[in-house]
Formats: sequence, structure tokens, C-alpha cells
Amino acid sequence: MHGSTGLLRDQTFTEEDFSHRNLDHFVAVGCTFIRCDFSGVRSKEFVFGGGGQASTYRECVFDGAKLKGTGADVAVLDSCSFRQVKLTDWECQGVDLVDCTFTGVLQRCSFAGIVPALMQPIFGRTSNRIVGNDFSGCEFKQVALKAGVDMAAQRLPRGREYFWLPDLPAAVALLEEDPQGWQPAHPVSMRGLIAFFKDTIRLGRSAYFGRVSEFAKLGGELLPDVLDLLRSRGLEINPDV
Repeated sequence: MHGSTGLLRDQTFTEEDFSHRNLDHFVAVGCTFIRCDFSGVRSKEFVFGGGGQASTYRECVFDGAKLKGTGADVAVLDSCSFRQVKLTDWECQGVDLVDCTFTGVLQRCSFAGIVPALMQPIFGRTSNRIVGNDFSGCEFKQVALKAGVDMAAQRLPRGREYFWLPDLPAAVALLEEDPQGWQPAHPVSMRGLIAFFKDTIRLGRSAYFGRVSEFAKLGGELLPDVLDLLRSRGLEINPDV
């Protein structure tokens, strides 16, 4: 890599030190990185795997990195460390993410277990393996765990700021039943919440993990009561409540 741009193609690196570099752009095409150090890297556009050719990272360290991503990644990240990072706009549409550890902030990131149909011919795959990752020390800001991601196979952020609905269809069914004693004070907000969760189900997601504050404009005043109801029926899981 030279100057402010790093373009690497069809190379293998073992225990290479890329740490503390300031880059405008980084793109790896068909590369393999084994136990490499990317700690402290700053990049305005960091493409883990570009050119439609998968790049692989095994036991690499990204601690303290500040990276802005793209939607062009096709990569395998296995047993990598992302401690005290800030990752922004990272769309994992073609990324296998296995046994990685994250702390710090993930903002406007998404993780897909199913590759979007339009991208499948480009990536040469229909699904991504996302399993065994530890996000428990992370702050999620507008992070989406999309269809095909097994949330039970990850360690998710903890605390009252977050909620997890492991059986979203059952949760929606309960809210629609309006069980005895459940009379929402804000019917418009309730309809909005139910419509949002139904749209989520139509997108192929049977579970939902979210941040309470991000629902301020969509039933925010009602959501605590909704979560209390779902929790009482075993349909919401939060270890810290």
C-alpha cells in the first residue's frame, strides 16, 4: 500500500503490519490475510473484499480502527478482533462473519444471512455464514440483523436500551389479539408498530433485535408497555431486565 490509497490484489499476507495507517481508500481483491495487524487504521472507504472476488481475514486485529465501509464487500472474516472500533456504513451483503469479537460503536451497519438476489451472481453465493460473534460490548446505532442471521448464535448488546423479539410472528399475533387488560393508549402508534414488524416479517426476518431510542418516532411512547407485555409472555428477551 502506498500513500493514501491501498489496493491489494491476489496476494497472501501473514503477520503483516498494516497498523496505524491513514487511508482515503482501501480495497482488497482476492487476497488472504492471516494474523495481520490493522489496529488503529483510519480509512474513509474500507472495502474488505472488492471486485466480486472474496478476500479472507483469519485471526486479524482491527482494534482501535475507524473504518467507513461500502456495500461492495465479499469477504470471510474468521476469528478477528474489532475492539474499541468505530465502523460506519458497513453493509455485509456477501460477508461470512465467524467467531469475531466487537466492542466500540457500529453505526448504520447491516449483516445479511441471505445474499440479495441481484448480488448472488456477482458474489457467487446465496447465503452468508454469520455465527459465533460477540457484540455484547458494542453500541449499536441503526444496526440491522437481516434475514438469515441466527441471533441466538451471536452474543448481542445487553441493557435496557435494547430489545430482542426471538419469535416476531408470535409477538405480532399477540399484539393484534388485544388480550384482556391490554388497551393501548395510543392506537395509532400501535398500528404503526404492528405494520413495521409485519413489514420486517415480509422481508424474511422471523426475529428482531432493536434499540429502544430508535423507535422514538414510531410508537416510542408506547414501546415500553409493549415490551413489558411481550416480556411477561416470554416473547421478549433481555438479560439485564
